[in-house]
Amino acid sequence: MLRLLVVLFAGAPLFTAGADPVSPPQRLLVFLLAGQSNMAGRAPVETIDQTPHPRLFVLHDDAWFAATEPLHRDKPRVAGVGPGLAFARALLPHLPPDVAIGFVPAAFGGTRIAWWARDFDGEGQRWPDGSTLYAHAVRQTRRALRDGSLAGILWNQGESDVASARADGGTAYRGALVNLIAHLREDLGAPDIPFVVSTLGPWQEADATEINAALLSLPSIVHRTAIVDTLAPALKESFRAKIDDPIHYDAPSSRLLGQHYAEALRPLLQLETKQ
Repeated sequence: MLRLLVVLFAGAPLFTAGADPVSPPQRLLVFLLAGQSNMAGRAPVETIDQTPHPRLFVLHDDAWFAATEPLHRDKPRVAGVGPGLAFARALLPHLPPDVAIGFVPAAFGGTRIAWWARDFDGEGQRWPDGSTLYAHAVRQTRRALRDGSLAGILWNQGESDVASARADGGTAYRGALVNLIAHLREDLGAPDIPFVVSTLGPWQEADATEINAALLSLPSIVHRTAIVDTLAPALKESFRAKIDDPIHYDAPSSRLLGQHYAEALRPLLQLETKQ
């Protein structure tokens, strides 16, 4: 049977003020959500995003809460709707009714892939406690795994690396992403854990050719990976940026992206029985 815990890396508060910690059910699947702002979410929060579901949870620090948007706490002033909740809601119908999903939010807006390296020690974004992006993600995921089983990692990042990828044809980005996947799998003791990525928003297509090519190549070079191709003819016209913010998905597009993450992940999921 499947225990699903969604690990969402850094993010804005998943819960409203005054919400209390809760105990997740025994059968929990964990997913790590990592990357930059389009994973963390920047779209306006609406009623549907603030409606808790009894099978969806989010980990903050050392406690679980009912999962509502915004899931991330990377930049609380601007955190909003990302793909996480929509991903989980799309996945739930394909899971046994007693299986819940847990998020470990670890995405951080404006970050470059170099700052996600396991051995990063330079100048770049860090958490308030000084932790690197990678160390924070691994520590929070390990905490989540006390209560559930790791089921997948979702990655959405690249806007901050568009210029450098254009300069070298995406070679360095591709290598850094391959290394990141290998290191996360090693340090989380999950050598076959699914890893799903997405190309950048289609409105960035002209500037992101090299980044998108590197992302699209991933399933052919790293086992048990999958991609949401936002440039596919069937999807391209469905995604929109915020009217006043050309980098970030609007709320309907963030939710649609989450649904397609679930669709891309489903073939890679494996059921297991909790001992």
